Amino acid sequence: MVMLISVASALEVTDDFYLYGRDNQKIAQSLSMTVDELTKYCGENNITLLAVNKDNTKQIRETALKTEFSKTVKNLAVLKNDEILALTYQLCGIENAKGKVIEKNTYKYLKIEVKGEDSGGEYILTRYITVKNSEIISLNFYTSANLSTDYCDEIFNSQFKSTGGLKAVVIVLLALLFGVVATLSVMIVRDLNKPKEAYEES
Repeated sequence: MVMLISVASALEVTDDFYLYGRDNQKIAQSLSMTVDELTKYCGENNITLLAVNKDNTKQIRETALKTEFSKTVKNLAVLKNDEILALTYQLCGIENAKGKVIEKNTYKYLKIEVKGEDSGGEYILTRYITVKNSEIISLNFYTSANLSTDYCDEIFNSQFKSTGGLKAVVIVLLALLFGVVATLSVMIVRDLNKPKEAYEES
């Protein structure tokens, strides 16, 4: 597995994906672009993460965008689920899209899945959207229509597994640190309470 750190998340993607920032030349070839065009495209479209599989039948794009809407909402987690569903169009920009709310740790996401078509044929767009720190964060999976989309949930969930693992490590390290501090405190107190030895000259 390859750990890919982005602005908003830590995702685990399999090695059959090319990663922007590491495999730019290969991604550019897959998308029929030059490297310069790819860089410009990512910048103009607020793409913070891009992964493309080797036959370009799967793409993962994460975008981060601050808008007047996101600055008003600030954090999607403060809204009730029915309020989030009522904002589906404002969040995804797709007419008549239906979604469901997913709760992970302290965050809430709107998940939608729609079919589309471009020059490469039919595809399924699976999108996980949230608002954090006044930014709309959107994790988008583009999958050829003849392929399973099960991997989308797996990769989406990986960011929370990674975060959980990191928290566990931090907790263990803090416990060890507190243990050391407690031991040193006991030793210091014990040394301070020792009776002083009296030395008398005969």
